[in-house]
Amino acid sequence: MNRRFNELINAIRKSVEIEIEYDKYTTPDSRRVRRVQPYALREFRNRWYLLAAEVSASNQAGNNLKIWGLDRIRKLTHTNRTFQKDTTFDMKTIFEHCFGIYANKEILSSALHKG
Repeated sequence: MNRRFNELINAIRKSVEIEIEYDKYTTPDSRRVRRVQPYALREFRNRWYLLAAEVSASNQAGNNLKIWGLDRIRKLTHTNRTFQKDTTFDMKTIFEHCFGIYANKEILSSALHKG
């Protein structure tokens, strides 16, 4: 866990896209590789979460912020791609009216205002 945690902090600081092999909570056998732009880490009830924007073929801008459980990341790979962080990103604002990591999709989608 420490190694992965340090790798994530490094990727966040350097604005480097990463690829994660991730098991969804609802369907743990549906492991997929996803490319994400990491923004921050958050702890809630002794569990750590990554706030990152997923990059896909239809969303190259990576402006859909999601919460990823670190315990469900099976593999993490740094890419050679860097990204420009949204300067309006503010953790305090995102979680201002939330309990722990639970934020509705409207809060998360409005957290990044890339146009």
